Amino acid sequence: MMKKLFIFIACFCFSFLYAQRDAPLRVELETAKDASDYNYAAVGEKGVFVFYEGNSLNKDSVSWVLMQYDTNLQKISNFSIPLPLDVRYVTSFYVESVLYLLFQDLFQKKTIPNTYLVALDFRNDHLSTDIITDLPFLEISKFKAVEGHLLISTLKDKEIKLFFYNIKQKQVYEFKIENAKIFSDEFIEIDTFNRKILLGLGITVTNKNTLLALFETDYNGNLLQEKLFPELPDYFYNSARLSIVDSLSAIIIGTYNTERDKYSGNLHTGVYTLPYINSAFGNPDFYNYLNLKNKDSLAAEKNKKSNLNLQLLVGPLYTDSTQFALVTEVFYPEYNYNTTYSNDPYYYNGSYQAPMNTSFAGYRYVNAYVTTFDKQGRLLWDFYFPFSNMLTYRLINRVSVYFDHQDAIVYYLYNTGLTSTLLHGYEILERINTINLETGQTKDVVEYSRNLNIEKWYGNNFLITGYQAIKNNGKSSKSKRYVFLMDKVIYR
Repeated sequence: MMKKLFIFIACFCFSFLYAQRDAPLRVELETAKDASDYNYAAVGEKGVFVFYEGNSLNKDSVSWVLMQYDTNLQKISNFSIPLPLDVRYVTSFYVESVLYLLFQDLFQKKTIPNTYLVALDFRNDHLSTDIITDLPFLEISKFKAVEGHLLISTLKDKEIKLFFYNIKQKQVYEFKIENAKIFSDEFIEIDTFNRKILLGLGITVTNKNTLLALFETDYNGNLLQEKLFPELPDYFYNSARLSIVDSLSAIIIGTYNTERDKYSGNLHTGVYTLPYINSAFGNPDFYNYLNLKNKDSLAAEKNKKSNLNLQLLVGPLYTDSTQFALVTEVFYPEYNYNTTYSNDPYYYNGSYQAPMNTSFAGYRYVNAYVTTFDKQGRLLWDFYFPFSNMLTYRLINRVSVYFDHQDAIVYYLYNTGLTSTLLHGYEILERINTINLETGQTKDVVEYSRNLNIEKWYGNNFLITGYQAIKNNGKSSKSKRYVFLMDKVIYR
């Protein structure tokens, strides 16, 4: 069987067994120590944009510099756009050959910030800017666009608010639910077949019950219909992710628990699947983690860590339109405990144990669990993926899945290592292995990395971004540099 490879184009390659020591295709942009000056947005086969705040133009405005790189990470354009002083980049979304960038005024308690929309339309090489004045919240949790409409989800004081924005008409509409508050936006998916938006929302109703519900709207946010998730005794939905299957159907996959109390949101008994066909729910199926094929591994981990505050991160759905994988990641907050002693002779044995001081050490990742289903919601395979000594302050979803026909590669990036395994259903084609990423110069030593991320770019190409502190004693100039990096990776 031919081995599958991740390859750094030109030509550092790493497989599950070896790495070739050649310079990878890599971009490094120097920055100040521990600065986070650069932002990026991948735009498929149009390449990737890197942008940052440049020089002041006058007392009221500043130039933001945008650099476009092609798919070989060669710079092909460089231009700037004026924006007001004291704005920050928030998020981006790329769809229909248009890149949307959102910026906002820095937070001021007594004023509503302006939101600035920058749109780069590759269909006609047009750049436009717009000011959205009626978004009262800064913490944008989700952002999507379709056919000249924006959908923006915001978070403030543990409450979600949803806004629809018509770019042409310059109108903001807040989506509200009568007699209910939104506490979670489980999914926001665009059904381009039927020109609808499907919203999976956690809501608190007037009697303080918490429910999951699905709302269908048009692109302007007008409500078409709403449906509560099917209620079943002793089964409570914790999370939900949705993927469009075709013009008639979608599949919802999430986690559930079998206990309902004030702590139930942290309890996850297993995974459920819920078909959504012709705007109606089918019957849910429930898969207890301990009843799956890998139950022994999961049970052992659960018993070993039974004294810890185990929690679960629920990731997005990964799909090739025939398989749908949900990744959940187990972690717990870890603390350092320090005890001080006194030599005061009045205490027994001449020592006194003072109260312990605790300090937060980070989040300890334990394992990831991958459950994969067909479009009817039937379990195809599951996989238990342990983490190796991962302790970090950065609590994010780590593990991703990429389908290569009937095979699946499960992988994550941490520090300077890419860990992966190759599966064919329950058959392990390549065991879990970690390959260290290499830099662009010999004798480089990476002292530490920050905010490293790997994402699917286009086709079977991936993009790695982040920051690194690199030391090189062989260089005649300064021996240490701090960089924002981009690496291109291909899977084949």
